[in-house]
Amino acid sequence: MSNLPDPQALPELNRSEKLAAQSSERGRTRKVVVRASTSSNERPVITTAGAMGVAEFCRSYCIGRTKLYGEVKAGRLRLRKLGSKTIIARSDAEEWLNSLPPAMPT
Repeated sequence: MSNLPDPQALPELNRSEKLAAQSSERGRTRKVVVRASTSSNERPVITTAGAMGVAEFCRSYCIGRTKLYGEVKAGRLRLRKLGSKTIIARSDAEEWLNSLPPAMPT
């Protein structure tokens, strides 16, 4: 059983986020959901249940884009491409986080 909240009980989620939560709930962590944009100048939103975009990764792990790309260049983190979108697999993100040294006590 997943520890994710019921997607139908969260009205603040958009349709693509609900579908991604539902697919994760069923154990399908690689399903990709694309939401068609409502305006011709908006790019479609691509959500992957088993991965996150660069901006989401930076928000989740409280690092900047420069540090992210420094970690990639050093070979400690792997990026992937899904069309034109750069994504990071959640498993790669967790592996990167677990490889960091522990904080020094003050």
